[in-house]
Amino acid sequence: MERVFICSPFRGAEEKNVELARKYARFAYEKGCLPVVPHLYFPQFLKESDVQERMAGIQFGLSLLKECREVWVFGEIMSEGMCMEIAEADHAGIPIHKPGPLPQDDEYLRELADTYIRGLLEVDAFIQDNLAQEDENNDL
Repeated sequence: MERVFICSPFRGAEEKNVELARKYARFAYEKGCLPVVPHLYFPQFLKESDVQERMAGIQFGLSLLKECREVWVFGEIMSEGMCMEIAEADHAGIPIHKPGPLPQDDEYLRELADTYIRGLLEVDAFIQDNLAQEDENNDL
């Protein structure tokens, strides 16, 4: 049985998103695949509200993603975690698909993730610059 990584929103409307993730997992199962859905598992023991634990959960999920044949993207909203997952899959050469009635647009998903990652890098650079400036001001 081939593993597919289920990439869908979690944060925000968590109860609704968990229910949807269960449906996406069922969809994969009915297609003869083994669904890998980290956001159904890791929140059972990691706190979403704790930044370090949330990032640990995302990193655990990215490790699982590397063991999957494909990434299946569901949902109308692209969350931060989803963008990281899509970027990681693209980097690893794992096919990215949006199954269902909507037409597949794998290139759009890659561009969206790439744009999001560039934005994160810009924010990180901005924060680092401000921290460096604060350090210089404190040294005065």
